[in-house]
Amino acid sequence: MTKSQKLLNGRDFANLNDGNQYAASIDGNYAFTKHYSLSARLDYMAYSDTGTFGTGSSQTTLVGNEMGYGPGSRAVSLTLTPIYQYKHWFVEGDLSYVHAYHLTAGEAFGQNGNQPNQFVAMLNTGILL
Repeated sequence: MTKSQKLLNGRDFANLNDGNQYAASIDGNYAFTKHYSLSARLDYMAYSDTGTFGTGSSQTTLVGNEMGYGPGSRAVSLTLTPIYQYKHWFVEGDLSYVHAYHLTAGEAFGQNGNQPNQFVAMLNTGILL
């Protein structure tokens, strides 16, 4: 699956350039038994906005663009989701690793936003209706 999104905020914020967000993913799922399965997803994300606003000598680089990890950033992620299902009840664990590059300092992970890597683990449960 691929996705493209046009970021049309340039004129509202005196930004000289609108940006684009691109993403692609590959998904897979394998059922070991009728109760146990494993899903996997590989994602790639790219943000093409230049992040400059203003004119002439007063041009400034936009920081805190809220899209990605700074202007021109890229990221890849791998997510594994083991799933157990019994009748309508399920429990799943999400294990995800993200690596960002071409990032803007302060826009990524860690206490100061300077770390390019992040690992996330979550546990979900629910009832399928």
